[in-house]
Amino acid sequence: YRLNDTLSLSDTATRRFSNSGWAAPEGWGSWIAGSQALIVLPLVEAPRKDLVLRATVQAFLDDTHPELNAEVLINGTRLAKRTFERAAPLQNMELRVPAALLQEGRAVVEFRGRPKGMLGLGVREVRLSDE
Repeated sequence: YRLNDTLSLSDTATRRFSNSGWAAPEGWGSWIAGSQALIVLPLVEAPRKDLVLRATVQAFLDDTHPELNAEVLINGTRLAKRTFERAAPLQNMELRVPAALLQEGRAVVEFRGRPKGMLGLGVREVRLSDE
């Protein structure tokens, strides 16, 4: 993975980074096929400074499930916990990733969130950048 490249989860070529937990890509992105899904980004070298993870994430909400709690983790460390509501089911996340979390030369990005019995969380795109 090259820093600053945007991965579109609707693109089948991105599947090589989508390690586990993803449904088939759709025109807008991909749903998480369970309660969590991973994207594994191998890095050319460990960063010397903090990076920024940008992700466009949406929730599938209805009258029975009007909100969804979701988490984003990098290499097992939680970076964010967000609540999605029917009034704003789409969120553009911008999260600081401490360089210390990436010293093994890869970023395992984990998305968690799914109420029982529904699709839950979908991801449109992900980008890890040094800006």
